[in-house]
Amino acid sequence: MTMFSSPYSPETIQEMYLDYVNNYLTVEVFAEHYNIRVQTAHFIINAGRKANGGAIGSDYATQVWKEYHND
Repeated sequence: MTMFSSPYSPETIQEMYLDYVNNYLTVEVFAEHYNIRVQTAHFIINAGRKANGGAIGSDYATQVWKEYHND
């Protein structure tokens, strides 16, 4: 079984999520400014939303990352 982990630390996810909430109106512009795919932006926002509520850990971030990257 292959181990899979997010390239973003929980702290980075929280910081990017808060930046999104405070400074962006659309996911598309957020993704463009960070030079990431919209799909990745959704991952960061969803994981960050959980992080902001105190429910994130590396296992959660890995699970959400897998859900958004089933290429």
